[in-house]
Amino acid sequence: MSESVYIQLKNVLSKVRENLPDLEGVLVAGRDGLLMAAEMTEGVDSEQLAAMAATLLATSENALARTGRGKLRKVMASGENGDLIVVGAGEAVIAALTGRNPVRGLFFLVLETAATQVESIVKSWTEKMAGGEQAGLKPPSPPVV
Repeated sequence: MSESVYIQLKNVLSKVRENLPDLEGVLVAGRDGLLMAAEMTEGVDSEQLAAMAATLLATSENALARTGRGKLRKVMASGENGDLIVVGAGEAVIAALTGRNPVRGLFFLVLETAATQVESIVKSWTEKMAGGEQAGLKPPSPPVV
């Protein structure tokens, strides 16, 4: 992933954080579970959460497809200390951790808006990389997070 893509993703995550006061952390990962960018609270393993969020999304999509429920919009796991909300963003996944009393409607709205932005950023980057790989170029290394 190029540094400019990383910066664009971090900007989206910063806007999410600004708009959600009860947000404890948010990340973007690829559908393969590899972390792309994160703004996570201390004590949370972003790479591990990225992998679990991608798995949760894929499993939920499969369950909906097999039961005729339609296209997945979001997955939410609610716990005693807050929620985990996972939203698909094209070839990426957004995962957010909430506090104990989130305004869920606001979370859903902000995360769905962010998902549209992330999908566009990732799609643009993958199209550029596909063209570069065809020309014999290797994609740049991801920046250290």
